[in-house]
Amino acid sequence: MQSFKLTYRAGKLLREKGILAVAKAAFHYFRPLRAASWPALRGEMSGRDVIEVGGPSSIFSHRGILPVYTVAQSVDNCTFSPNTIWSENTEPGDTFSYCKGKANGYQFFGEASQLSNIINRPYECLISSHVIEHLANPIAALNDWKNALTENGLLLLVVPHKEGTFDHKRSTTAIDHLIEDFVNDTGEDDLTHLDEILNYHDFTKDPGAKSVEEFAVQARANLAVRGLHHHVFTAPLVAQMLDYSNYQIESIELLSPLHIVVVARSLPAESGRANNSEYLTVDANYLKLSPFSSDKFDAQKFDAVHGG
Repeated sequence: MQSFKLTYRAGKLLREKGILAVAKAAFHYFRPLRAASWPALRGEMSGRDVIEVGGPSSIFSHRGILPVYTVAQSVDNCTFSPNTIWSENTEPGDTFSYCKGKANGYQFFGEASQLSNIINRPYECLISSHVIEHLANPIAALNDWKNALTENGLLLLVVPHKEGTFDHKRSTTAIDHLIEDFVNDTGEDDLTHLDEILNYHDFTKDPGAKSVEEFAVQARANLAVRGLHHHVFTAPLVAQMLDYSNYQIESIELLSPLHIVVVARSLPAESGRANNSEYLTVDANYLKLSPFSSDKFDAQKFDAVHGG
């Protein structure tokens, strides 16, 4: 069955994009692309107990850019509901299948911003890919996740860059807005951005949307569905958000076509404020290397905004 699928995909790619595209795909099949941060992370995460928010994620699989599943001791997972647009009828307990040949992890259910109250112990690492944009109050979640981590626990966060998604016509969310959502304890029933989403969503980049009308109906039912991207991110905004939440940023990497990869660490309370000044400047190295033009533009808005 696997060989049939590969043959079908290769034939389709050949017809649509030509022999060079097939050759490139074959090369990356046998030598998958990896994030530059992966070699260091591999050692850091090997043998660790990991909690994922919103998994499973192909990015963390054996062919992903960050194959955490292959080296972790165990991976548990938390999603908001047993039934989502990504999976159905998920059972709680030892049902989280994330890596062939490894025992299942534990499947929790609950809000991302209440993770520390859902799990039964702190974890050494927390991973999350393309989830934070679905949260109405991302800073609340990030603050809670510190309580789900052991002291100096590692956060591996992958965020979609607006330029590579159907959000590219929307304005980047301001850090002041994220802070306002946090201060006001904004909940997941928030539809503040609905009109903006309906007006600027690029349906040519969203093959899962069957029609504009159906998308609008689903969007208005977001509390049950959770498909909306409440906020729109570039790398500078992610850096500001983590700094406000008092994570010590260790690296930021930008990968085409749409990934912002951040490695950060929770700090003990007695450590005071994180020092992220090297990431909050227009001269930051990750900005010089960024393939996304809006990163350099948004970096002009850097401000010394700090919180707790």
